[in-house]
Parts: sequence; structure tokens; C-alpha cells
Amino acid sequence: SASLATIHAADCVKLRDVSGLGACRALCSLNLTNCPALSHVTGLGDAPQLCWLELSHCVRLKSLRGLQGAPRLATLGLHACQALSDLSALARCPSLTDLDLRGCAQPGRTGMLQLVKCQRLKRLMPPRLALELGILAVRGGLTQLEREALDLLGAAEPVEATWYSAGLHAWAPSFA
Repeated sequence: SASLATIHAADCVKLRDVSGLGACRALCSLNLTNCPALSHVTGLGDAPQLCWLELSHCVRLKSLRGLQGAPRLATLGLHACQALSDLSALARCPSLTDLDLRGCAQPGRTGMLQLVKCQRLKRLMPPRLALELGILAVRGGLTQLEREALDLLGAAEPVEATWYSAGLHAWAPSFA
């Protein structure tokens, strides 16, 4: 429906394809938590009003390419998306402010470095692996990190900061 604004489809264990949801022009909030068969989000970037998306525990989700260009997507939950390895589409989500990557095992250094392109990112809950490896990459304007992330770092201040163009920096804590 063109007027459908909220969809709660959590725990749909057989859900594999969400490409038709991009046609929901008024869709603002979409909860697909724990849809283990979902491996891609093709078409969701076509939903012009989509501002909140929860994909946590979609354990087969590998890529977010279908989200690229989502003009209003502000909050994205990807907690425990263990197969997720491609974060490049997030660089083309101009309104993204809140991102939860806790429990994601695959983004790696390259994936985390894609986040420096997220110009409005204010709140990032990073994967524990990124913190342990000292490869957390964030924008200079980041205002809040989860307390558990700071506890993992062992200090409230980054041990080392390297500045890039446009005020971006990467935190590289020392785990001696």
C-alpha cells in the first residue's frame, strides 16, 4: 500500500525477499529483526520516507547494497548480523545518524573505514572485534559511544588519533 508507514515483520523465519517494500512510498519504520533467511535488502533504498530500519539478528545478511541512496534513513540496527561484510552502501545514506554494529563479526578494517563517509553519524555502537583490533573508524563529529565500547578501550580518550581530510579520524587504541 502507498500509505503503509510502519511494518513489524520480526521473526519471519522464511522471509527472503523484501524488494517489493521499496514501493511503499510512505514507509517510515521497518522492523525485520530475526529474519534468518534474509540475505539482502534489495529495493529498500527506494522507500523515500524510510527513516528507521531494524535488521538485528538477520544472520545471513551479507550486504546493504539495496539501501544505498536511502535519503532519510537515520537509524539502522544491525546487531548480530554475523555474515555482514559490505558496509559501503552506508556511505550513500546521507541522513544516517545512529548505527548499531554490535555482534557483527565480518566488517573488518575496510568496512569500518567506510563509516568515515557517513557525514551525520552521531551514535555508533561498534562491533567488539573492531575495538579489539584497534580499527574503529569514526567521524570527528561523533558525540556518543556506548559505555561498553569505552570500557573495552579502557579509557574515555583515544590512545592515538590520526586526522584525515574533512575532520575525520580513526581511533587506534593500544591493548598492551
